[in-house]
Amino acid sequence: HRWGGLDALTVEELLTEPLLGGEPGTGTGRLLRQQLGPLADQLMTIGGLGSTEAVKRAVRAGRGASVVMRSAVTDEIAAHQLVALSLRGIALSKEIKMVVPEALPSTAPAMGFFADAGPERSYTVI
Repeated sequence: HRWGGLDALTVEELLTEPLLGGEPGTGTGRLLRQQLGPLADQLMTIGGLGSTEAVKRAVRAGRGASVVMRSAVTDEIAAHQLVALSLRGIALSKEIKMVVPEALPSTAPAMGFFADAGPERSYTVI
């Protein structure tokens, strides 16, 4: 992919590639509209892929790029299947709230998920 050797993209570069999305209403589209303002209307979005796994498969197949939580692509980045890029001058992050029982042990899978999300809950372009 022409972005393979890059560390970061400009918003203008992002506008040249189809932007793949998973489930509607997850907030990523809202986050992009908030951060990109009127430029968000120029995104070539393709939604409805259903899940983050489906989005990652579509990106690997060359169907476009996507914006996902950085923690969702850790393994693919390590295996050189996907490349993580940031957007120059744009901070893509959002707060994630998790509701768990008060007595949930720190070793519970749900707690591991939250820890894996990282302190910044950042998003990345893949």
